[in-house]
Amino acid sequence: MKKITLFAAALFMAGSVFSAITVEKLWESTANMPPGADAKQGVGYDQTLYIQDKNVQKIYAFTKVGETVTRSEYAASDVGSGFAVDDAGNLACRVGYFASGEPNALKIYKKGSTTATDITFALPTPGRCDYNSAFGDFFSAEGGYVWFLCNGTTSVQYVKICNGGATSADVTVGTMGGVLPAAAGTLSHIVTGTATTWFGQSRSADFYSWNGTEILAATPDGAKKSTLGGCAFTIGGKLVYAYNSGAKNYNSEFKVRNMTDGEDIATGLMIGDGSATNTAYANWLTASKIDDNTYYLHQVCPAVGVALYKVTSTTVGIENVKTVKANLFRTADGLTAEFDGEATIEIFTVTGKLIEKTVANNVYNTALKAGAYLVRINGETFKFVK
Repeated sequence: MKKITLFAAALFMAGSVFSAITVEKLWESTANMPPGADAKQGVGYDQTLYIQDKNVQKIYAFTKVGETVTRSEYAASDVGSGFAVDDAGNLACRVGYFASGEPNALKIYKKGSTTATDITFALPTPGRCDYNSAFGDFFSAEGGYVWFLCNGTTSVQYVKICNGGATSADVTVGTMGGVLPAAAGTLSHIVTGTATTWFGQSRSADFYSWNGTEILAATPDGAKKSTLGGCAFTIGGKLVYAYNSGAKNYNSEFKVRNMTDGEDIATGLMIGDGSATNTAYANWLTASKIDDNTYYLHQVCPAVGVALYKVTSTTVGIENVKTVKANLFRTADGLTAEFDGEATIEIFTVTGKLIEKTVANNVYNTALKAGAYLVRINGETFKFVK
């Protein structure tokens, strides 16, 4: 075994910083779920999750009070199944299926308000559109978008709402971004977008994006299931996808992946044991920003349950290193550390993925594959090469 002192190794790496992204489940609940056939889509913002039930025409809010997750009747809604939240926490409930020949309408709710504002419009290409998403801020002067990818259509349509739709001039419609493959218009939804771009997914394994010039198709990895509900966000300078994975379709299992570095952040995330499925073809994941390094990740698996997670990007740095009483050894299998008393041990890849965290007394052993790692012992970090 080759002995390494923590202090010497730390001096070698002094001044280096790395970003580590972690996912923590805050709570989950399977109680008081409305039927999946009626409550097909759910969203979240901050620490509250919302489900729209078209049968009873109500929006339910789920939040944790003390140690109990409670469901309350948040607001009256309508018969549509589509339900979205914009970046400011405003809600949008679709009225009807937008079948050809029917009026097109939305109810929007300013964040914190249970009173709906009715928005009417006509899409360029009407059609059935079960699911929706949103971007921006409906009640600001700059406005927000509600996205539609109707069944059987090959183009993304939008309704832009400014100033809460105060006047007819504050509501505009349009089509953005080329022609999608025909199969993409079957039970698909737009995940997110801007005034000039969008990013979405079909029920198949594909994600699609419009960059202003062309449509790009991308599959994050072979684990993507034929289930709607993924989301995307940037945290700590990294592009992150959360999307459905696991052994079967339409259950609650999903993963969070660092797309910038091509590494999984967390896998096997689920409600309960992940065995329950739904008939909404979806496991809805939405993200709301706390700051540049922290997001809430909301999960609504129709008829199955709801869950809230926190995604955090932290800087793993080697600045201002202090000497600690620890000796490290390279072994044939990996790493052995010896220290006085109790210590918290964290092992990261050099791109910041946390692969192990534990508490040990006096000695710690772990198996590692060949490569470079960041090892943190009681807050002191250094590079270790196996």
